[in-house]
Amino acid sequence: MIQDIITYFVNNGQTYLTYVGQHLSLNIEALVLACVLALPLAYFSYEKPWVQQVSTLLTQGLRVIPSLGILFILIPFIGVGRLPALIALVILGIPPILLQTIIGFESVSDTLVKTALGRSIKGKTAELFWLACKEGAYFGGCDVQTVRLAGRIGRNIGFAFQIYDDILDYTADQDKLKKPVLEDLGQGIYTLPLLLAKQQNPEALIPYLCKQSAITPDEITEVAKLVVQLGGVEQAKQMAQAFTQKALIDIKKLPNSPAKDCIQQLTLQLLQRQY
Repeated sequence: MIQDIITYFVNNGQTYLTYVGQHLSLNIEALVLACVLALPLAYFSYEKPWVQQVSTLLTQGLRVIPSLGILFILIPFIGVGRLPALIALVILGIPPILLQTIIGFESVSDTLVKTALGRSIKGKTAELFWLACKEGAYFGGCDVQTVRLAGRIGRNIGFAFQIYDDILDYTADQDKLKKPVLEDLGQGIYTLPLLLAKQQNPEALIPYLCKQSAITPDEITEVAKLVVQLGGVEQAKQMAQAFTQKALIDIKKLPNSPAKDCIQQLTLQLLQRQY
């Protein structure tokens, strides 16, 4: 028997490799198509509960149909060959991809989401404050450890400052703030309070956000009210306070000096910032 197998591969090796290549190609195509269909549907299912219910029922129904059953259904309409096999594999591939992606979205913790949202601030004000504090300590003749500590303090102050600035866009009076309020929203730029509010009730905000820069002033005002009502501002305040407290804890580790007292006072003023 082993000799027969060896003889077969010697005589038909090229044909065998051709069939294997066709099989792998078919499976890869089916996987790509299944992902293209399932991943966007999983995202919308995560955002909209009614889509998730429909998707779950659909996938459960598809999972009980055997692959041969799908082929038998397709053959009378499109015949035999590569296309029916491809369609059957795509249909069978969608349910596990869809369900596991939905589970993956739902398993992401709020802490991780907020951390990711916070990282979007890192490239803005936080890095500027980090550099200013670190360079100040360096050129002031501090040791390496103090320079690193100063940089960390600056980054946390920068995080808090930017978050408070985003909060004031929804809560401050334009005359007191001395700059246009809700300007970012009007330009299609979504800051932390809005993103946190969207987590609480996507259905209420998505119709407005889809308009991006085409959103009207009245709609911007309505979005601002929703952000406050859904707790986006309050959650952002809690994050800003957490960054401020981190900075204050590190400031206490600095050597005693007038500069230390000045930085501590400025950091405390962040908590009462109104403009």
